[in-house]
Amino acid sequence: MPGSGLHVSFTEWSSKKGQRRYRWLLAACAAALALSVIPGAGAVAAYAQVAPTPRTTASLTRASGTTTTKRGLDPDTSFCFGPKPAPTSITNDPVKPKCTPLPKSTVPNTTNPFVIATPYPGWAAPLAGSKWVGPQPNGRDNNEGAPKWYVYDASFTSKGCSQLNGAALADNQVGVFLNGQLLAHQTSSSATSNFAGPPLSFTAIFSGGSAVVDFVVYDSSGPATGLDYSFTVTSLPAADCQPVITGRNVLTIGKAGGTAVKTGAVLKSSLAKGTSAVFSTDLFNLTCKSASFTARVTKNPRPKGTATESQTAQAFSKCSVSLTGVTVKSITVSNLPYNVSVSDSKGDPVSVTGTKKTKPVSTTVTVSDAGSSFACSYKIAALKGTASNKGNLITFTKQVFTMTSGSSLCPSTATFTGEFGPVTDASVLGSPAVFVN
Repeated sequence: MPGSGLHVSFTEWSSKKGQRRYRWLLAACAAALALSVIPGAGAVAAYAQVAPTPRTTASLTRASGTTTTKRGLDPDTSFCFGPKPAPTSITNDPVKPKCTPLPKSTVPNTTNPFVIATPYPGWAAPLAGSKWVGPQPNGRDNNEGAPKWYVYDASFTSKGCSQLNGAALADNQVGVFLNGQLLAHQTSSSATSNFAGPPLSFTAIFSGGSAVVDFVVYDSSGPATGLDYSFTVTSLPAADCQPVITGRNVLTIGKAGGTAVKTGAVLKSSLAKGTSAVFSTDLFNLTCKSASFTARVTKNPRPKGTATESQTAQAFSKCSVSLTGVTVKSITVSNLPYNVSVSDSKGDPVSVTGTKKTKPVSTTVTVSDAGSSFACSYKIAALKGTASNKGNLITFTKQVFTMTSGSSLCPSTATFTGEFGPVTDASVLGSPAVFVN
């Protein structure tokens, strides 16, 4: 997080600036389901809600490729090739996209995928009771211009409190959604385990109604693409849906109230465009035109709450001092990692501290003047800032560091100001911005 680890040590003079702002998106993980399937309702356009009167059952199972038409299609899975607008990331489920006709296909305008009888080499065997499906009967996509997005969905209606449990494999990567809410996603588009196994698991509890499970697939390269999925819906006591699982977390991606930032997610940010990190003293200013940080999310609770992170890296570069003849040789940050907290209370406060009192946030600046080098080291017990969803920023203003060691030429204090943003989730394809809710 924005821990501008500021053990600012500068030789003669030091002044630094660091700011960070995070925005995190957390999305609710469940919607509404219950238990009544829409019996195989033929071709259904992507995102369409099925209308036939459903039958009520204690449980149901849906899987890709369980039925095959004469043309080799899966009538129970809807399909959209090259959706427009395209998803912005694997955690984005486009609403009612316009689909592109399949190139060089025997059924170019199909709204259902082909059942792939023989999986492409390297793919895992199909999940129990399923078959791989995709835009081509053999799974190959050399004619489809990868990278490409695909949207598959399975629709049904449920009545009463229910639980959804399922698994999916995809080439190259899949995000699973229930009624537009992200349930799970594969974090890397290059991991062979996405299609070789183990499969991605997903689960949700629903209160009832029409439901659509969407599989947003991204294929980053050829020569093949496909999806394999299976899920079951089981009835639960009504009390298990009180309250219905929905909502957000302190940190979300994509938008306020969006998909929750996952524990373990890696957040990154640099200085906000057009800004500098500045340390001001009574003698001079030290200005850095480039700065960045990396942090790992350790906790992301529901509102009202405080998200925590472990800041693992902090760097400053392109720094200068407002004194003629003085050159900044280096700025080093010590005592990493730092503890970072982001609260959704008034003002979205951010705090960066050391992991121990004996290891505070500290920075050392080394400068050169007339051939001689000096180093000044500074510390601060807690670096206080604020987050803003406007620009996904974290801002630190007039944070006072005190000198811990250095030359007699080092100022006794240095005041730090800086702004970082946008803060992004580097663990998710497309590195979406992080919001505070």
